[in-house]
Amino acid sequence: MLGLLALNFSQKLGELGSKVNWSNPNWNLFILVLFFIFLFFFLILGKSRIIILTLSTYLTLAVINFLPLSGHKILKFSFTTHPFFVKVIIFWVFFLLINLLILNSVIYKFLHSFSRRIKLGKIIILNFFLVGFLVSINLSFLSLDKYSYFYPLVQKVFLSGIGKFFWAISPLIFLSLIRGRKKKEEKE
Repeated sequence: MLGLLALNFSQKLGELGSKVNWSNPNWNLFILVLFFIFLFFFLILGKSRIIILTLSTYLTLAVINFLPLSGHKILKFSFTTHPFFVKVIIFWVFFLLINLLILNSVIYKFLHSFSRRIKLGKIIILNFFLVGFLVSINLSFLSLDKYSYFYPLVQKVFLSGIGKFFWAISPLIFLSLIRGRKKKEEKE
C-alpha cells in the first residue's frame, strides 16, 4: 500500500519536474531541489542515522509545538521580515541538538543494532518518507497566504491537511511494518 503511494508520488514528482521552468527558478523549483538534496544526503548518512533522524524529527516537532513563539520577540527579531525563516532556523537548531543528544545516549546503541538488520531498500523508502515529512514540516511554517506561490500539486502533496497527515504518519507506519533480517545465531 505504502509502496504504491510512494510510486504514485514519485510519478507526480516527475510530472512536477517536467513543468518547472528551469530558466526562471521559483519556490517550486526550490522545493524539488531541496527534496532531492535531502534524499541524497540522508542516504549517505547510513542506516542507523536514518532511524535516529526519524526519531529526532518527531521529538523536534513535539518540542517546537510547545515553544511559546506566537507573538514572541524572537519572531520579530529581524534579519528578515518574515517569521518563516526564524521558525525554520529554530526547528533545525532543535533538530540538531536532539540528534546530538540521541547520539550520546543509550538509545543510539539500541537503534544502531536494530538498523543493522534492515535491508537497504527499506531504508531508501524510509528515507523518502522522512524527507517528505521534513519538507512538509518546514513548509507548514509558512503563513496560509503564501501557499498560493506553489503549484497546486505541491499544495496538495505538502501543504494540504491530508498531505501533512500522510507525511507525518507514513514514517511511523513504515517503521512499524519493517521486519529486520534475523541474526545468524537466531536462524540456527
